[in-house]
Amino acid sequence: MNPEENQHGMIHAGSTGMIRKMDQRLDLLNRLLIEIETEVLTRIDAEMARRFIEDPDSVDISTPQLLDDDAAWILAEYQGRFLSLGGLSTLNPEAAKALANHKGTLGLSGLNAITPETANALANHKGTLGLSGLKTITPETANALANHKAALCLEGLSTLTPETAKALAMCKASLLLDGLTSLTPETAQALVLHQGTLLTLSGLNSLTPETAKVMALHREFLRLDGLSTLTPDTALALALNKGSLFLDGLTSLTPDTAQALAVHKGTLSLGGLSTLTPETAKVMALHKGILLLYGITSLCPQTAKALAKKKGKINYMDPSDWVSRFRAETNP
Repeated sequence: MNPEENQHGMIHAGSTGMIRKMDQRLDLLNRLLIEIETEVLTRIDAEMARRFIEDPDSVDISTPQLLDDDAAWILAEYQGRFLSLGGLSTLNPEAAKALANHKGTLGLSGLNAITPETANALANHKGTLGLSGLKTITPETANALANHKAALCLEGLSTLTPETAKALAMCKASLLLDGLTSLTPETAQALVLHQGTLLTLSGLNSLTPETAKVMALHREFLRLDGLSTLTPDTALALALNKGSLFLDGLTSLTPDTAQALAVHKGTLSLGGLSTLTPETAKVMALHKGILLLYGITSLCPQTAKALAKKKGKINYMDPSDWVSRFRAETNP
């Protein structure tokens, strides 16, 4: 008979207690291993950073929530074009100072708040800076970020006060604010002072003629791709813009709205249009600047003949290139 069993084949109580203790120790060990693994997965330390630099595919640094300062200095040496640290939920000024030495695009979409000190450090970064996780920022933080010399991506901002808008407008690079769903005339007046090349506000799905008139004062590239419809009054207000106007969200265009937009003298992009009637094309031919119609892949002869009379350049995707044919026939 097995010494651990009685005559009825049952295990002794002492042996049962020993097994129970072993199970408890295994459970404790498993919990400790889970805690250690969780700590490793939620923090980027120097060792993880070195492994990433040696082989970016060997470790995922896009999910950890914490970043050690010494690891930040190591990651700043990364030669790739895009350094994604989207899992970071917090970033201190010292780590931000280190990351600012990175030469490519820096993605920090997990940050939902940063201090003016951290913002000031990040502003020294030379590449595109992605901070789409920020839902709101103070004028002080905006003032610090405005010193950034490359594209500043703040698509997470859903509202913007005139004071904060005024601070961000000092940014001399591209400013992406596609999270804004509304714009007051006061905020528009502040944003239109933007000193950079590109201002994108593609989260706006409507615009009053009054606000449109203000935004038209932006002199470089203004992108409003969130507008799916446009009244003639708003179109006429936007047409006063003297730079490049992108309205790629428009999927249709009435002759009245087209007539208003034709007043625009710069580059006009209507990439959302998949077709153009001969009547509307005739009106758009009056446009004096460059017309971008990349969504149109084919043109009927009547529409092409109308566009052929346009003086400025037209870019589109019509493989048959009827416009060039008609222009050649008109100007042999």
